[in-house]
Amino acid sequence: MRVGVAVVVGCLFVLALGSVGAGAATPSDWNGTHHVPPEAAGEPTDQSELSTRLLASLEGRLANSSESLASGDFAAAREALGDDFDRDLDRYRELAERADDEDRAEIAASIDLTRSEQRRLAATGRDLQNATQEYRQARERGNETAAREALRRAERLNRSLATQSERVQSGYEALNRSGVDTGGASDRVAALTRDATGRVGDELDRSFEPTELTVLDADSAAGPTDPLSMRVRLTGPDGALSPDDGTVTIDGRPVTSAAWNGSVVSIEHRPLWLTAGDHDREVAFQPAPERPYAASVATVGITIRSREPAILVGDVPTVGYRDRVSVTATVQIDGEPVADAPVRAFVADEPIATGETAANGTVALSGRLPPAIEPGDRQLRVAMTATDRAVAATEVVEELSVERTPTRLTASVEDGRLTGRLTTADGRPLPDREVVIGGVDRTVTTDAQGAFDVSVAGRSGSVTVAYRAATGALGPTETRVSLPDAGGALPATPRWLPIGLLAILAVGALGAVWRRSGGSPGPTPSGTSADGADAGVVDAASLAWLYRAARESVPGSHPALTPRETASQARAELSGRRAAVVAAIARAYERQAYALDRVDDRAIEAHRAALRWLRDR
Repeated sequence: MRVGVAVVVGCLFVLALGSVGAGAATPSDWNGTHHVPPEAAGEPTDQSELSTRLLASLEGRLANSSESLASGDFAAAREALGDDFDRDLDRYRELAERADDEDRAEIAASIDLTRSEQRRLAATGRDLQNATQEYRQARERGNETAAREALRRAERLNRSLATQSERVQSGYEALNRSGVDTGGASDRVAALTRDATGRVGDELDRSFEPTELTVLDADSAAGPTDPLSMRVRLTGPDGALSPDDGTVTIDGRPVTSAAWNGSVVSIEHRPLWLTAGDHDREVAFQPAPERPYAASVATVGITIRSREPAILVGDVPTVGYRDRVSVTATVQIDGEPVADAPVRAFVADEPIATGETAANGTVALSGRLPPAIEPGDRQLRVAMTATDRAVAATEVVEELSVERTPTRLTASVEDGRLTGRLTTADGRPLPDREVVIGGVDRTVTTDAQGAFDVSVAGRSGSVTVAYRAATGALGPTETRVSLPDAGGALPATPRWLPIGLLAILAVGALGAVWRRSGGSPGPTPSGTSADGADAGVVDAASLAWLYRAARESVPGSHPALTPRETASQARAELSGRRAAVVAAIARAYERQAYALDRVDDRAIEAHRAALRWLRDR
């Protein structure tokens, strides 16, 4: 004992020395993080000075990104505008809002826009670089078809690069007007575009024959019901082009209503999904892959008018929990169908289905009712949510009736565990639902099949298993389950309880049979005469106890049920021999309790059969 105390005291002494040594160590001896004031760490405490430093950091990263763009290192260009840039921009914007500084807030907005466009520019530059490399490799292999495809993809990417470059340069110009030093980033972006355009143009000139698209005339305005009409002239090195040579597109979408007459192509186009307002629309000739022609592009200034459509909804069904909500919707303008219209369906503002209208303007929408929707009359909203388009956003609201869906609980006990399953009345499993086990103070969650499992070892009596259904269209339900007593009594489960209890009853019955056959008297059941005058009659109190226990083993049973109703419930909830045993006990109790008949040899023979079945299992 003394040695143990000495060891403990010694350890404490060593620890104390260690603490003193740690306290005396210099900062260089400690590799952990030091918490120091911001000014000591190089970060100013003055908010204005901090904002200035953040802006300088953002300016430097924008400049570094533009230098990487100019050198063709597009990955580095995007990395310079990554997470660190976003974090500093958020802090700069927060300081501007805190100081209510409108100038700095405007600078933050311009930086954000320029950053986004420059990221897109870097991605397009990377794709253009890859397409150009694929073109060269295909030429080296002598695969002219693959080379043309890669070069045409490079041409399209180059046009996108030019458009994005203009947006980035506009952002830099706005920053320069605000006094932000961008270090010549705008000039570097412009140089990148010129170099790319020159390289792609040189390859196009070597690989393809030139074409020319000229707009002869075009409407100044158009809308969903007012098609855009225009005429363009298409020529190649040998004169007029034909539909076999390629297609005419507007903003990249092929025009299916183009009529060719020599070199003149007449176009009628319904701008359903173009943005409303004044725009320059891109009209282009896209050559067929097998043709040796280059693409040609022209622009047309046009005003897109917006029109609001009508949405007609068919019959709305009555639904319950997780049922499918299926409706049809038709989109029209002035009675004419609108094709390719994106339509969405919502129930109580929760989206359930999305689709696009066919050529007749109709779409079938079908989706599951969200599980949290309560029963009653709810809103079914069918909407076109695209905003600022030639076909305007609109919606229609219908009434959807949601019914309460009944639920069902089954439960049983075996080997100290209570298991069960929660389903709808028609058998659909209910996963992730809380089931309350009354009497053992437990709550369990059902699995994907609606099943649950909980230990009830050492418990006795009976418990209530309940699903409360606090939200949604599901109804509550509960059932009672008998548990084995703690002293090792017969198991109170639907599988064994009625059979085990029947064995007790059968002891008295077998004794009576034995006496009738001339054997020894054996044990006399309680309530029978010693001379065996009533030997074939079962004791009433024992039979009542047996019936009560059998009834409690049936899911969904209730004390108010008559013996015949209990037998019917057993046949509905149990199966095979278990149902037959409970029904036999219920009939015996009914004959004894209501003096319909005496429990005679017929009951004894039934009990003997049940006993043989129990022995053979």
